[in-house]
Amino acid sequence: KTRLVREVAGQAKARNIDFLWGVCGGCGLPYQPYLDILDQLVQRAADTLPTDELRRLLGDEARVLARYVAAFERLEPEVRPRPAPQLDPQGERVRFLSAVTAFLGRCASAQPRVVVIDEIHAADELSLQLTRHLADTLARADPPGEGPAQRFSPLALGFTLDPAETGAEEARARLS
Repeated sequence: KTRLVREVAGQAKARNIDFLWGVCGGCGLPYQPYLDILDQLVQRAADTLPTDELRRLLGDEARVLARYVAAFERLEPEVRPRPAPQLDPQGERVRFLSAVTAFLGRCASAQPRVVVIDEIHAADELSLQLTRHLADTLARADPPGEGPAQRFSPLALGFTLDPAETGAEEARARLS
């Protein structure tokens, strides 16, 4: 499966489609594969965009994401947002899902993107919830005024799963 993902990455890059790869498992931190992907996006944007474009791309969600994504700490002081104050756990989860969705949507509008989450069977519960949320919002979005027949989303989500691993059936059922 790793070789297949690398082949897809090569094909995406050949077509000027940004490819981002997060891996579940190991540390078991909440949202870890997505935090890795967001870190890559913020760092790439900081390396390539002028300050005003970077600010627009980061948007209001930067204050929320700054609490989770290490790349925000590496931004120049004039661009680095102050982290938003923490909410209660449920409020924080909802705010984080919304911030990730809005930020990834803006990033995908700027350039088509492929996001692959490797080893989804090892994902924590919050990462699975975020995956489902993104699939329901960004990856299935209809362009304004168009129906499903003309559906196109500049964000593609892909997952790898080892059916022999513990949690594979649960992950497959939750994401189907």
